[in-house]
Amino acid sequence: PDTIPPVITNLSVAPENDGTALVTWDTNESADSLVQYGTDPGNLTLNVSSATLTISHALALTGLLPDTIYYYRAISVDGASNSVTEPNPPAAPASFLTPGPTCLTSASPSSRRTRQVMMISAIP
Repeated sequence: PDTIPPVITNLSVAPENDGTALVTWDTNESADSLVQYGTDPGNLTLNVSSATLTISHALALTGLLPDTIYYYRAISVDGASNSVTEPNPPAAPASFLTPGPTCLTSASPSSRRTRQVMMISAIP
């Protein structure tokens, strides 16, 4: 029987300006996908998952607050119920900072004045 857990490589996150972040990783064998996350590294109370067995994992985190540090772990379980977690406790979870509000600066050619516009998304 298969008693060897998958191996996670290439764990990364891409936070976006719209309150989302895409967490991606690879496994050396087909496995499901779970990300546990939150703003307290010792209490990852939020999660998103997919039961699809794959070697290329991608899960979107949504409803993220701007300018906030989030902590996360990726977990995959293969078809024989062997589980792997990255980073593996007791190691600290990985982290990322969500972008703050975006300031756009535009200059009007006719007025030569500069205008700043704050783009602030509504917090759900």
